[in-house]
Amino acid sequence: NSVVKCYYTPSDGFDNGTSEEAVIDISNYVPEMELVSLESSDSLNRTNGSLTTSWQSYDLDREDGLDPEDDSNIHWYVDGVHNPSLNDLTTVMSSLTTKNETWIASVQISDGEDWGEWMNSTELQIQNTDLNLSSVTITPQEAYTNNSLNCSFTITDPDVIDSLTAQITWSYETPTGEEALINDYDATVTCTSAELCHA
Repeated sequence: NSVVKCYYTPSDGFDNGTSEEAVIDISNYVPEMELVSLESSDSLNRTNGSLTTSWQSYDLDREDGLDPEDDSNIHWYVDGVHNPSLNDLTTVMSSLTTKNETWIASVQISDGEDWGEWMNSTELQIQNTDLNLSSVTITPQEAYTNNSLNCSFTITDPDVIDSLTAQITWSYETPTGEEALINDYDATVTCTSAELCHA
């Protein structure tokens, strides 16, 4: 805030009258939030994406080169519950998100003198990330009719709450080059993400 004074002295051309003053208090313009954005680094908002908030604000005094944005408060809400451990972070890492969660970023700014009102982003719901199957191997690689065969593979899933299972089906190539299923060995196995799974 600042104070502006106006002094005036009346005169009739011969004598001056009593001087007076008028005082006005120029109040600080409280900054206003215009927009709070919340985006995932993954275009489908899946659990493998980090979350970032950004915002736009307005301050009338800023147009005069005064009151640049001085400070900010950031709160993160997961399913409507404030997580204070994430306060003032502009980015939340993907490892902290879980599918089906709903996230909101809330921002408040200051011009160094007054704090504006809080504004929330729109909701962002975390989607499921597709799992990845890799390193599928049959051992022994040089097999004979008296060998038992083992199939191993790795499933990677960033959604740690998922229960992972794999449906195993065996087949062989007939002398005519056709693929034939061996139904007697169908199996369903439970696996752990990023660990070798056997069937």
